[in-house]
Amino acid sequence: MSYFGIRFLICNIFIALFVILLTAAKRLFRGKITEQAQYIMNFSLFVLLLVPFLPIRTFGIPDLFAELGAHAGTLSSGTAQGASASGSAAASVGGSWIRDFTVSVDSRTSLAAGMLLLSVWLLGAAVMGVLAFRARLRLYRIECSALLLENPITCRIFRECCIQFGLRREPPVYTTPYLKSPVMTGLFHPRVLLPLHVVHDCDENTLRCILLHELNHYVRKDAAGNLLMNLAGIVYWFNPLVWYALRQMHSDRETACDAGVLEILDSRGRTGYGHTLISFAEKLTLFPFTSGMSTSVKQLEKRIRNIASYRSASSAVRIRGVAACVLTAFLLASFLPFLPSFAETETLYHFDTEGKAVEHVDLSSYFGEYEGSFVLYDAGADSWMIYNEDTAGTRVSPDSTYKIYDALLGLEKGIITPEDSGMAWDGTEYSIDAWNSDQDLDSAMGNSVNWYFQSIDHQAGYSEVAGFYHEIGYGNEDVSGGIDSYWGESTLKISPIEQTELLAKLYYNEFGFSQENIDTVKDSLVLSSGTDKVLSGKTGTGMVNGKNVNGWFVGYVEDAGNVYFFAANIQNEDNASGSAASDIALSVLGSFGIWQ
Repeated sequence: MSYFGIRFLICNIFIALFVILLTAAKRLFRGKITEQAQYIMNFSLFVLLLVPFLPIRTFGIPDLFAELGAHAGTLSSGTAQGASASGSAAASVGGSWIRDFTVSVDSRTSLAAGMLLLSVWLLGAAVMGVLAFRARLRLYRIECSALLLENPITCRIFRECCIQFGLRREPPVYTTPYLKSPVMTGLFHPRVLLPLHVVHDCDENTLRCILLHELNHYVRKDAAGNLLMNLAGIVYWFNPLVWYALRQMHSDRETACDAGVLEILDSRGRTGYGHTLISFAEKLTLFPFTSGMSTSVKQLEKRIRNIASYRSASSAVRIRGVAACVLTAFLLASFLPFLPSFAETETLYHFDTEGKAVEHVDLSSYFGEYEGSFVLYDAGADSWMIYNEDTAGTRVSPDSTYKIYDALLGLEKGIITPEDSGMAWDGTEYSIDAWNSDQDLDSAMGNSVNWYFQSIDHQAGYSEVAGFYHEIGYGNEDVSGGIDSYWGESTLKISPIEQTELLAKLYYNEFGFSQENIDTVKDSLVLSSGTDKVLSGKTGTGMVNGKNVNGWFVGYVEDAGNVYFFAANIQNEDNASGSAASDIALSVLGSFGIWQ
């Protein structure tokens, strides 16, 4: 939830920019399109306001905002230069070593910041919700005390107005002494509320104008727009540009409603409508869920000018209105890829077992205190062995195992090459000695050097990184947690089954990449080789607040023309490291006679 607090704040930066551009577009088209088209353009804002809460992912967020979003996780296993090291761990593999390094970043500061933002937002939304509820409760009480309209003259005029709009079903009309100006209220059961003084004191022409206005709100279904505006005001209470946009939308709604009435009135009736509008201008109805004739002085001036200069819309004006709405939709679509969405992507991977030979095995004795899973794919027999299927299909952070594919990214983008994969150390002192020197791909992979792979990502750029992980179908493909930390207990998630599937695709180059680049990555993963077997793999450790909570060991064994792909993952409150995962995986492989 703290992650949402940061993300939601970032979203509002894009929303504010969209409001500015939308306002500019509306001013550009003012007087050149119909009032109804001007009003419809506002609804694109609601789509944008809803996106942060939808279960979708977006790509193309600029690096700056993506990195800001990274601080909202619980989080990272290795980005900050000042991070404290967990030290190193190693597992013996035929005289070689599986080196497992990780660093920890204290997530409590980012958690506190995210929770503070979330708490302030929720508190403000709650206050706004209570105020709106109280206003709606007052209106409900007025509705309950209102009496059905019985005045014969007003009833006759109302029926005539309904005929003018071609209504088959007339909304009920009530009278009440507790309102100063007429309103249309109700989303599912709409009704017109008329103040008593309107029924008794107004002449027939004024009554006709009033009823036409309220009925036009009914015909245009403005109650739905009212509801959206009020909900947006509650959720985005802190964003002044959203409030400005909502006020403008309210003004555009009334202007569009005026135009609808003027369209069915003659010139004399239009003059009378303007006088009626003036007479009710200062009689404000303070209810957020209603539509009425009351308005502010500034809005009144605009509406009177529109009435005085009203002309029936020509075909060209209507066509321009459609074009303006299409342009607004295009503007909205151009913003969506840049909008960070707090959407929980699927945490479970659906493993399609149809047509596959899958055996479920009990390996609990190897895992001891750890919650975990093990997946083995025998390429020669095209068969699977899975321990703890639910956990094997659960997506978790890949931590340093992502470096297998990040190396491939660097090779494919030409950042490093098979002949020259070296990078110079910039002199930054890291608490892990092996990182404090120049690196090539083999040393960076063997020592899990974070800065080497972070440099690849920075040189590639956020969009290229996001596109690459989407192209290869890496887990949930979500790298929005920040270009330095998306892989470490952050947004990128992958399941053990997917790890195994991807290793097989990498090995057989099902991605269609350069075979030389594939072979270079495969060479960097070799841990131990003998006369007839070769073990390749990569560990990963997720450390949060100094505790190892997530351990990985993924790889494959080449054995006399056959290949066994595997992934082991363990979870615990502490001590769940990549080295511990490798010990378990090697023991399991030994029990199957795959690796000794």
